[in-house]
Amino acid sequence: ADERTRLNRYYEQLKQSIVENENYAEALLQTANAVYTVDLTNDKLENVYYHEAAFKVENDIQTPCSYSDYCNKRSRYVTEDTLENYRIVDSSFKLLKRFATGAKQVTVEYCETMGKENKPVWLQKTVLMSRDMVYDSRTQQESRVVHGIILFKDTSEFHEKEHQEKERLESAFHKADLASKAKTEFLNR
Repeated sequence: ADERTRLNRYYEQLKQSIVENENYAEALLQTANAVYTVDLTNDKLENVYYHEAAFKVENDIQTPCSYSDYCNKRSRYVTEDTLENYRIVDSSFKLLKRFATGAKQVTVEYCETMGKENKPVWLQKTVLMSRDMVYDSRTQQESRVVHGIILFKDTSEFHEKEHQEKERLESAFHKADLASKAKTEFLNR
């Protein structure tokens, strides 16, 4: 009975520390636009945190839900040319497989089309994984579970600047090429 009381007290403290971990989510939101917590072992998207409503990957997520199902639904917005990147992290099974081979972090970048005007939005998705011991009060058993923290960052501004720089360089090359051709033509005459 004393052992059980101590275990229950330990697990209550553990639950309290989990609640305090929401403060970690707030800290992570300083570097990311959205943070998701996932129980990869049980394929469960547990929580979603957004940075001051400035960014929403999806505004109608009902948690908890299946992470793999959620990713499957989101895949219809991913552009065809970046779909292969997205598929690297689109299921708990794939992430668990990577974790089993030693990967603790997986980062991909892909493009989604959002809104009525299908505006392209570039997203960087980073999955941080760790293995934890969890106590199930229903079965009164401990088990090992792989948890993930998923960080989303909007990288559209970077891609827009890159696109503008590419256009500027192409324009400069085109002007230089025209000048070179004009000079060659003049010298030929």
